[in-house]
Amino acid sequence: MGTFRDFSVQKAITPAASAVLINNTNTTNDESRAVYIGVDGDYKFYINGGYVTFAGTLAGSILPIRATGATTTGDAATGTTAIIFLY
Repeated sequence: MGTFRDFSVQKAITPAASAVLINNTNTTNDESRAVYIGVDGDYKFYINGGYVTFAGTLAGSILPIRATGATTTGDAATGTTAIIFLY
């Protein structure tokens, strides 16, 4: 008899298929699989009906969060490649 293998975890960690630059403060974007940060700074992400602040996020970070909105605080640049939602 063969061994049962659950591949559901592998499906959950497959690479993103598309990316969208977030340059607005809407909270109605499609839910992301992850978020790429292009500029150091403090970021607020809209998750499950409220904003959560990620302070001191480093450029090049990929956050494994399912957000529908985002905004920057402080010196982080908006309208650049600061926030990219991965789908």
